[in-house]
Amino acid sequence: MKNMRVEWQKIILPCLIAVLCFTGDSFGVTKRPRISLAVTDKTERHTERTEAFNGDGDVDKTTDMETEVCTLTVKIKNGDIESQGCQLKWYFLSENLENAQEKAKTIICSSGKKNLFLMAGAAVEEEITSDPFVFTSIGSDGDGEDERSGDVCEGYIVLITSGADVLAKKSNSSRYLKEEWIEKCRQVQ
Repeated sequence: MKNMRVEWQKIILPCLIAVLCFTGDSFGVTKRPRISLAVTDKTERHTERTEAFNGDGDVDKTTDMETEVCTLTVKIKNGDIESQGCQLKWYFLSENLENAQEKAKTIICSSGKKNLFLMAGAAVEEEITSDPFVFTSIGSDGDGEDERSGDVCEGYIVLITSGADVLAKKSNSSRYLKEEWIEKCRQVQ
């Protein structure tokens, strides 16, 4: 009897543990796919200035219009031994200012998604470009108050999802990875 216990402990138990670890099924608990996500961003800005002159030829009003476009390079890797269907979702955030008297607020200004199928061990790279962010400042010659309005690029959130599960997430700021912002993203799409 003692020899059977030794055999069980030395041979059968390690084999059972190896099978459970390999399949990812530990008494009915399934493992989450190992998806890695890397994001790099590049923002291009263009400023255009126009001047309006009064009857004396002096500058009466100056208008500066700044346009920004953010491009993300997203690298996704399936580190699992199984293929994985998932969805790439992205959200561009802006500091939105309606007028100079209000405080700017951060909003989701554009978003998109793409279905992906990642083979086991495969990696893909996607390039995503935002809609233009436009911010306008109108300054007068000193007699009036400056007017400011529009959107300035605040950042991005990138999610890899499968159904309701978030498999991986990245942002330019950790505050946008909190559940509050993930929930706002869910409401957009």
